[in-house]
Amino acid sequence: MAAQDRNFAWVVVQAEGTDVPSKASRVWKSSQYPDRSFDIDALKDAVKAKFAPLLDHVPAPNLKVYAANQEQIEDLLVHQAPAGATRDNPLVVKYPPPSTAKTNVPEHLEEVLLFMRDKQEAEQEASMYTDKQTMRETASQHNFKEELISHYQVCKQQGKGGEELECMVTKQFVPPDKCIAGHLLPHSNRTFLPSYGLSHLAINDVRNGILWAIGIEQKFHPPKEICLLYDPFASTWKFTVLNPLLRDKIIAGTNKTFGELHLQPVQFPHGKSPWKRILWVHAKLSIENALLNKWIEATEWEGEIEKIADLLRLRREQKRGEESDAAVTKWLESTGKAGVP
Repeated sequence: MAAQDRNFAWVVVQAEGTDVPSKASRVWKSSQYPDRSFDIDALKDAVKAKFAPLLDHVPAPNLKVYAANQEQIEDLLVHQAPAGATRDNPLVVKYPPPSTAKTNVPEHLEEVLLFMRDKQEAEQEASMYTDKQTMRETASQHNFKEELISHYQVCKQQGKGGEELECMVTKQFVPPDKCIAGHLLPHSNRTFLPSYGLSHLAINDVRNGILWAIGIEQKFHPPKEICLLYDPFASTWKFTVLNPLLRDKIIAGTNKTFGELHLQPVQFPHGKSPWKRILWVHAKLSIENALLNKWIEATEWEGEIEKIADLLRLRREQKRGEESDAAVTKWLESTGKAGVP
């Protein structure tokens, strides 16, 4: 996203006179006023709205905004400020502590607020992603989704807002606009299909797809924070979270966290598994990315990388054998000896 388009800021909130900030969280410019600048006042309004009821006792103008170096900021255009652009460099928003009078704020408020903020953030991300998905969705995409539903025998149920689809990973029923027909090898990389022994037309083959919640699609591409690992002995796939910071995050479109699904099996109908070689390459690239980011220890994952390399090598050897058999068959047919033992 270009700097001038940034309509969010990472912040931590902290009571004045304390050294205990909240977890960094993202606040968004209010969509109620699309023409309003995302300035210091709009930021304070967004913070107050997101951190209710913690900030119910203080008017938004009374909040104070600081940079990480504790310098107070009186004037700010969010999209122009480096502070607040990332989780690692958040703005600090301080508020006067509430009076000691008894209030209706529940006990263990911090835990409640953390869950509320994470869920709201996941829902906002889901909403943004859905808007983009809707804009780009074509008749071809719709057909691809219907084909995946049929191929994988995806369950449906009637929810409060209408028909819902079962996410193949979380096993939760979610609205159709939150259940994505995900391409394992995305359209943007379809030129790589021949390297998998596949035609460019295979991009919309059902074996290159899976139906899952928006939040999983967001973290699957490009290869980075999650992957599906294959156990050839049990012939099962396991949903694997490589970035430990992701495990407490709620999966957009659901009420489950990534951590709840870590190492849980992902099952497909018998004989209807996606193309393994695409998922193997994705897992290999994701693991290499995780090693670069120091999310995982190399000594603990050397075996997994070697296993994937072996699987890919066996697949290539099998493919060469199939091509050799096909060549022999073609020669026999040309000599009129096809079917001769």
